[in-house]
Amino acid sequence: MAEEIIDLRHFRSRQLDPLWNEQAREWRRELRWDYASTLTLVRQYVESRLLSGYVLTGSGREPLGYGFFIYDSGKGVIGDLYIRPEMRTEARAHRLLEAILETLQSTPGLRRIEAQIMPYRPDELGTVFRAAGFTAHLRKFMYQPLPAGPDDSPAQELIPWSGEAMEAAAQLIVEAYTGSVDAMINDHYRTRAGALRFLHNLVRFPGCGFFDAGASWMEMGSERLHGLILCSRIMPDVTHITQLCVWPGAQRQGLGRRLLLQARTALRSSGCQAWSLTVSAENSAALRLYESFGFATLREFDAYVWVR
Repeated sequence: MAEEIIDLRHFRSRQLDPLWNEQAREWRRELRWDYASTLTLVRQYVESRLLSGYVLTGSGREPLGYGFFIYDSGKGVIGDLYIRPEMRTEARAHRLLEAILETLQSTPGLRRIEAQIMPYRPDELGTVFRAAGFTAHLRKFMYQPLPAGPDDSPAQELIPWSGEAMEAAAQLIVEAYTGSVDAMINDHYRTRAGALRFLHNLVRFPGCGFFDAGASWMEMGSERLHGLILCSRIMPDVTHITQLCVWPGAQRQGLGRRLLLQARTALRSSGCQAWSLTVSAENSAALRLYESFGFATLREFDAYVWVR
């Protein structure tokens, strides 16, 4: 029987469990990331038939791969694309991606599409995205075992993250990313409402690990938030830096480094063994900072953007 592309809503979660289990093992092995928490959310939405996407099937409708996307206020976001390793070919990945892009680009009123599919290198999906009119921005997934050593001296001006700072943090994100490549990649960074949505998702939902308040810090000035670092636990002993930003008026004064040092001290004391982050290759200042801390690039991937 020929392989088919079938609407994701025709499947129940139990049919996709073997695929998800394999994906979780691969994320843990390749990215040091427990993807199970994300897949728990995906499973719930699939079971409720609320998630849009496609499944690539083989004989007997056996799932060989899948991809899903969401609609977010006039924007489409490709959330995932995965094919079983033994069945993974460029042709299969391209066919599944083309079905997703065709659906999204033909959706009335959709003005923008974003995609960051971290497990795929730029050369693996780039031809399909470029043919569909997307622009690509190189990003790096960086990783560092937390080096042993004495704790860093605490920065007295830094205070622990508080949910009461959500509004100030949203304003900080907008100001810190104005005109940057990151605001081109993620339009949530462009408006206060979008930044608030981003922060709420980060803090309240386990889509990017479980929020680690103990490793999240900020510096509050007299009138505004000057900088913050937010972290999420992606493995019992691995943390991912989900946000590090500094108000333009406080940049080039070492605040980013102090935030990293404070987070590192907190992570060591909690038994964390490693941390990771993603950064745009065009953000040369941030890249130099992370490399000076000892972060090394584990893999490269592209962030893709399409605007109608």
